[in-house]
Amino acid sequence: MSEVNNLSMTKNNEQLSLSEEDLLARGFIYKFISFAYRYPEESIINCLREMWTPAGKTIADFPRLFPIFKLMDKEFNKDVPDNLENEFVILFGHTAQGNCPPFEIEYGESNEDIQKPHELSDIAAFYRAAGLKPSENGHERVDFISVELEFANYLYFKQAFAAEKNDAKLIEACVDLQRKFMKDHLARWTPAFTQMVMKHSKDGFYGLLAKLTHDLISMCCNEIGVKPGSEKLVIRIPIDLNKECEGCSMPQNEPI
Repeated sequence: MSEVNNLSMTKNNEQLSLSEEDLLARGFIYKFISFAYRYPEESIINCLREMWTPAGKTIADFPRLFPIFKLMDKEFNKDVPDNLENEFVILFGHTAQGNCPPFEIEYGESNEDIQKPHELSDIAAFYRAAGLKPSENGHERVDFISVELEFANYLYFKQAFAAEKNDAKLIEACVDLQRKFMKDHLARWTPAFTQMVMKHSKDGFYGLLAKLTHDLISMCCNEIGVKPGSEKLVIRIPIDLNKECEGCSMPQNEPI
């Protein structure tokens, strides 16, 4: 077996051997940053305030992540909701084609000049494979950064449940699904997305959130032997997804 394959097996085994507590910690951090990417209306701000202290205690156990969180803490406490809302709108806009689109299918290689609507169906298929169904009352696209991060949280919590039950088969299934989802989706586009946010936000709250996201996903990819995608993905030329999806089983904005 080659040295590369040995390294991959070591990383894969690292994820398989994580304790229930370790898995819950990673899952909670994903949940926290998932909420932080939602539009900063009053209800979301209140949820973040409730999560802030336990999030800080959890992230404190990760030396790579905690310095970023401490900087975020300063920005969050000094920025009133209006300031966060202004920065959110500047970065992400009210449509998919803002300065830093928070939607996966907006990002592609330099030689790709159109979006790929079928990718929405593929993302939704991962959710279904994990036993999740789109919400009838939801309004977020399945490729929204917050939704994908929340799915990562769900996979870690599901693996933690399997670890509690000492169910090796379920643990392996969770890791396998996470590895595929990271490779094909979450870790494919977030390096480019987070770099773009950091560039436009600099040291603002969302720039620091992007840095935290980047480093968390990089850490988790390392544990499961997945290589993150390119930071040089470009924003694809927009198309009419509703028109292109005619005959497709997944509408543009299927909620999750």
